[in-house]
Amino acid sequence: MIDYVLGLDMGSNSVGWAAISLEGEMFDNDLAVYSGVRIFPEGIAKLNTAKEKSRAQDRREARSQRRQHRRKSQRRKKLLKILQQYDMAPKEKDRLGDWLDTSPYSFRSKGVEEKLAFEEFGRALFHLCQRRGYKSNRKQGKSKDDGKVAKETTELQARMDEAECKTLGQYLAGRVDAEGDKHIHRTTESHRVRDQYTLRSMYENEFDILWKTQSKYYPSLFTDALREEIHDSIFYQRPLFWDRGTIGQCELEEGEERCAKAHWVAQKFRILQEVNNLLVFSNGQERPLDDGERKTVVDELMSKKTRTFDQLREKLGFLETQTFNLEVGGKRKELKGNCVEVALNKKILKKWYGKTDATLREDIYAALADIEDEDELRQRAINDWGLSEEQVTELLKISLPTGRMNISLKAMLTVMPFLEQGMIFSKAKEMAGYDLRKNIEQTPVLPPVDEAIEYLTNPLVHRALSEARKLVNAIIRKYGPPKEIVIELARDMKNSSEKRKEIFFENVNRRDENEEIRKKLKTEFGLDSPKRDDIIKYRLWKECNKTCVYTGKIIPQTKLFTGEVQVEHILPYSRTLDDSYMLCCVVIYVV
Repeated sequence: MIDYVLGLDMGSNSVGWAAISLEGEMFDNDLAVYSGVRIFPEGIAKLNTAKEKSRAQDRREARSQRRQHRRKSQRRKKLLKILQQYDMAPKEKDRLGDWLDTSPYSFRSKGVEEKLAFEEFGRALFHLCQRRGYKSNRKQGKSKDDGKVAKETTELQARMDEAECKTLGQYLAGRVDAEGDKHIHRTTESHRVRDQYTLRSMYENEFDILWKTQSKYYPSLFTDALREEIHDSIFYQRPLFWDRGTIGQCELEEGEERCAKAHWVAQKFRILQEVNNLLVFSNGQERPLDDGERKTVVDELMSKKTRTFDQLREKLGFLETQTFNLEVGGKRKELKGNCVEVALNKKILKKWYGKTDATLREDIYAALADIEDEDELRQRAINDWGLSEEQVTELLKISLPTGRMNISLKAMLTVMPFLEQGMIFSKAKEMAGYDLRKNIEQTPVLPPVDEAIEYLTNPLVHRALSEARKLVNAIIRKYGPPKEIVIELARDMKNSSEKRKEIFFENVNRRDENEEIRKKLKTEFGLDSPKRDDIIKYRLWKECNKTCVYTGKIIPQTKLFTGEVQVEHILPYSRTLDDSYMLCCVVIYVV
């Protein structure tokens, strides 16, 4: 075995490594340093471009479309079988085609008030199955189309009310009739009947009215049992699938799931952590908040969605020169508050929420964090919590944070009393009796990434870690475990895809700006082939308002690219090894 230190330089598509012997022993290459590079395809296709996507995205989208098509087909086949069983659809194939080609709009309109033949009623029901309308899932988060859907469906409902139509089918039948049979799929507004947003609730309301009307004419056939069977065939929606096994395990309590960020306790836990980490810089010294200041900030964040550092300074009576550590260098502009508490204390909900006890609030927090279906949450709110329709509507608008904390609700409640005393999280864990070092299992090789990090969703990081694991394990098998591993991680590895796209477009804009400057240097300054340093000098000259920052003298255009004007490093390159653009300025040397 050789005593050595292993250094890793991890990038998005490569891992550079170097093993350095500590005792002067030689590796197989008869040197005290053994190094190399492992190159692999990055985990994301078209990395650092506007079209960046996961390598599995195309395959996943195709699979999703196949599943949707299969489910729609199965749903229609199931309903058609029931309709044929009760003579509401033809059993003969030749007649079935004609039945499907028949326009259902007149049946959907007529059936609201008049008796329909069996096959006419069946055709109307089958059309409801084909066009079920939009139903949101509150756990999927906000979509860019949500506002458009809400606006258009509201306008559609207003037009239905103005036309005094009881159902969507009545309204659409009127639009079709206005244009005649040759324009059966078009409305008077020159829109396709299908080319508009509709809500699932509109179709369910139409089903209820149609069934109620027709059951009066066929009471012995259209029973409650048949109604339930057909309704389920048309409107059943599989719950949004997600494997609860993908929820990470609590790092403090074995066997406990991580708590949802939307939970009220998680919100308070996060706020206490951030406030306890706050330091105040004043007169060249730093200090944590005292008990009174800390309580003021916590109370402020618990009742507000966000608070800027200026607002906190004003609340605490601090001077403008007193700054917080989290705002130094422009790190952050504000602290997030308790969005759950703020949402539940809105005008319509405030009176009800203020009267709830601790037990009921726990039930509310859990339901808001876990329930996916809006109808299920609506029924829960009305039946169990006693909310009015107006209050339920407001409750359903609440947008909560997604994702999970690193620890469970049980661990939070155990640690929180120590956080409330002002301790930072590491100290609070220790006081609560959690010692992570006891749970660390020493192993000579690195475990698979999915075992070490149970739910790693970033494909770029996953691929890099997997390749680094293969490399390190190969070195360990050959030379034994290193005394130390030093890792340098590429800065873009931690960025989200949105952040990488933002950087990409910034680079595109900078490239276009440089091209414009290059043209200007050729035409206005007479440079035949401007170099990178010429572009940087021009940028600095413009940023400094064409003035020397040391002498205050104007730098004329005619002298900018002469020996009299140079780029000055504010921090010496010989000491910082940093010659970046942000650390430079333009100065003029008077000869």
